[in-house]
Amino acid sequence: VKGAAMGASLMLKTRDDVAKIRAALGQSLGVSPQKITEEQLRKVFDKCDQDGNGSVSFAELAGAVKALGVKVPEIEMRELMMEMIDSSTVHELRFEDFLGWWRTMVPDSPVLLLHTEAELDQVLADEAPSNRLVVLQVGFTFCRPCKAFEPKYQEFAKTYPDARFLKVFGNENRDMVHLSRDRLKTRSTPTFYMFRNHEQVSMHTGAKAFKFEQHLRKALVEGEVGYDPDFEFTPDPPPVGAPAAK
Repeated sequence: VKGAAMGASLMLKTRDDVAKIRAALGQSLGVSPQKITEEQLRKVFDKCDQDGNGSVSFAELAGAVKALGVKVPEIEMRELMMEMIDSSTVHELRFEDFLGWWRTMVPDSPVLLLHTEAELDQVLADEAPSNRLVVLQVGFTFCRPCKAFEPKYQEFAKTYPDARFLKVFGNENRDMVHLSRDRLKTRSTPTFYMFRNHEQVSMHTGAKAFKFEQHLRKALVEGEVGYDPDFEFTPDPPPVGAPAAK
């Protein structure tokens, strides 16, 4: 039992390391991780391959991660190396394995799950020049309304493709705690924040699809899918049984 607990703890630490590496790599390339191309990953890999033999050793990988400014203990670095290599007989990292690992860590989804505050800042920087709407959902891993709303959030991301949809768990790690509690001042979940050009343009709390779409449509501008010049924002309807306003 003790060994299993230690293994689980190491796995969680490795997940946190991956998030930091992913964010740092995005920052070094000037784009959010989801926008990094295979060509860019190839250049990153070739830079790691200092002896030019077509594969990356543990020492080369550890040195590259250190150069990104990410501190990873050796035991966690070795665990990460083993995770990347898709073979029990190979001891060096090939590009095909690195590419496959990256695609697993950064899945192609209409909603991007962030793990660090730096990743959010990078996405906001990416979308600022085009003035694209960025939608951020803040939830907690134990939040039942957040889980119930997830399929609807995914559908909204497909219905309104001109907006960039993001999600974070405010209790995932220290970085996310700081983001949700100190920077965004999140008090309950799910809470949704909408940004344009780094500026927050909307915020509301609650897992009601109607309410979410009202705020989303209000934040749209001409030329974006779903924009309607005649759209009128509808306040939340009164609770069932409440007396009508006079």
